[in-house]
Amino acid sequence: MGKVLRGKILRFLYDVRPRIVQKIDVFDVFYEYHKTSDIEKELDYLSSKGYLEKKVSAHPYKQRKKIYSYKITPEGVNLIEGLSSDIGVSVIVEEED
Repeated sequence: MGKVLRGKILRFLYDVRPRIVQKIDVFDVFYEYHKTSDIEKELDYLSSKGYLEKKVSAHPYKQRKKIYSYKITPEGVNLIEGLSSDIGVSVIVEEED
């Protein structure tokens, strides 16, 4: 299940690029079918592999809280577009109209 979720997350960030997306927004997209702990784990995997750029910033009002944001990297784009492959990510190819 992790490989499929990784592919879905990567596809989502590919579709909204060049926008930077907060972790809470990724949760909003996938929480109905996946646990937030699983989503967080897959975001960490994709970041560690270099497919996502992860940015951590301080919350403007809550002192101890951090805001995590993600953006697809060129390596992630290559994976989605089929120019590279990773056995740990299941990329679903979308048909063009």
